[in-house]
Amino acid sequence: LPNRLFSSFERLEANYTIDDQGDGDDDGDDSGDKSMSDKGAGTLLGRGAFSSVYLGHEKKTDLPVAVKKISKQYTDTDSFERELRALLHSSKSGGHPHICSLHQCYDDDNHYYLVMDYVGGGELFEHLIRNGAYSEAGAARLVREVASTLAFLHGIGVVHADLKPEN
Repeated sequence: LPNRLFSSFERLEANYTIDDQGDGDDDGDDSGDKSMSDKGAGTLLGRGAFSSVYLGHEKKTDLPVAVKKISKQYTDTDSFERELRALLHSSKSGGHPHICSLHQCYDDDNHYYLVMDYVGGGELFEHLIRNGAYSEAGAARLVREVASTLAFLHGIGVVHADLKPEN
């Protein structure tokens, strides 16, 4: 990946707050974790096969952001590069209301950190488990939103290869 896309971890600390101490992210390397403790920081929002996502805040505005922490041992995979390029391409194409924007990219010796829009409310899958099926009107709204998002992505030449309620 081009290094010019990424700023140093120190710049992340200067602009955002997050605390991932003791996150138990099982990436085999907690020695490189750095702490930027502040109110509300450190909340684990989600975990995937290759990353963990934490709640952070922009220091200037105190607005919440999602900080996706990805171990560098996984960055040589095609899927990571495709995801990053798709996010950058989406942003450069004007973005879409149902796609999280990528704000900044940072790195340290062991991890990449992608600062993205924070979207509250949890996963669709968890909502289905807690509340059961959507009403017909609610399901129709979700289908329209997904269809609109996919039409945007396909229009800019991006295919979402992992579409499921958890994502």
